[in-house]
Amino acid sequence: MRRFLLLVAFPLVIFAHRVDLYAEFNNGTLEVFGYFPDGTPAKGADVKVFTPDGELIYEGKTDQGGWLKIPLTRKVERVKVVLYAGLGHKAQTTVVINPSAANGANQIKNTQSEPPRENFQSQPPFGWKEIFCGLGWIFGIFGILNFFYGFKRGKG
Repeated sequence: MRRFLLLVAFPLVIFAHRVDLYAEFNNGTLEVFGYFPDGTPAKGADVKVFTPDGELIYEGKTDQGGWLKIPLTRKVERVKVVLYAGLGHKAQTTVVINPSAANGANQIKNTQSEPPRENFQSQPPFGWKEIFCGLGWIFGIFGILNFFYGFKRGKG
């Protein structure tokens, strides 16, 4: 029964470490906010902005509140915003900028869905460091559980 409860609770721990991203274009500025599900801002997270061709047009870091304001001087119809919060935590969104608004201001369409693959160059979601750290956590947790299980049975 304990094993079942452990398996049921483990995905909840993984879900708690997800990172989310909100991006919006206002008055020539792309505003990006990174946060975790518990509301904690993603401080110092790397933010990259790409054109539909996959060209990197901006790279920066979020502030202590999880915000980054980017003056967007390049004329593009949409941009892909990618936020890297470390250890494999990655979020991305596409901001569509429509300059044909009735009052001359830019209309905003923020989509959370992944854009078509042919429009953006795909990047690996995380590198070897994140994979190595994740495996270390997994082996460490199961090593500790094995230690206590063996100690309980008198083999420790």
